[in-house]
Amino acid sequence: MSEEEVFKMDEEIVKEKPKRQKKELSEERKAQLREQLKKGRETALKNRQKKALLKKIDNEEKEKAQDEKIAKSILKKDTKDEEIENLKNELALLKKGSQNHSNEKINKMNENMVLMGKVVDSLVADNNSYKKRKEEKRKKKEEEEKAKQEAKAKEEVKEPEPKPAPVQKKVFSKQNRFNQTFGYGY
Repeated sequence: MSEEEVFKMDEEIVKEKPKRQKKELSEERKAQLREQLKKGRETALKNRQKKALLKKIDNEEKEKAQDEKIAKSILKKDTKDEEIENLKNELALLKKGSQNHSNEKINKMNENMVLMGKVVDSLVADNNSYKKRKEEKRKKKEEEEKAKQEAKAKEEVKEPEPKPAPVQKKVFSKQNRFNQTFGYGY
């Protein structure tokens, strides 16, 4: 058998396979499938919205926890946080039992909460400015130390001082000796 015969046989086998034809769907079946697709899309949308809402809530809770942790580490004063929580609890109790308490008390509590928030914000701002000043002082000290070290390094590498020239004896001529003896000039 030659190669051409083998290839021809393979082509005949492939051609013999009948192609499957799709059945035509009836209008009732098409309508039923469309209805199922519509319901599926609706439920999928609801599920996606639920998951997105849950994710959003989880992210908010994480952010709140992180904010609380940051505030505690910055302020290092748990008493303020406890006071804020106590005020929130009292406010919640007042809202529940608003029939027994007047609205003035609730408004006063709200104002206290706002003031506490402002105090916390100002403390955070003061703390940040204190940290910045401290950092600037530290940098300034480092620069001064570097300058001192450079000055010491320059002093240590002084150029050698030139040696003075050897002193030569003065040679006097006859005229010089005469002037010195009798006090003329020199």
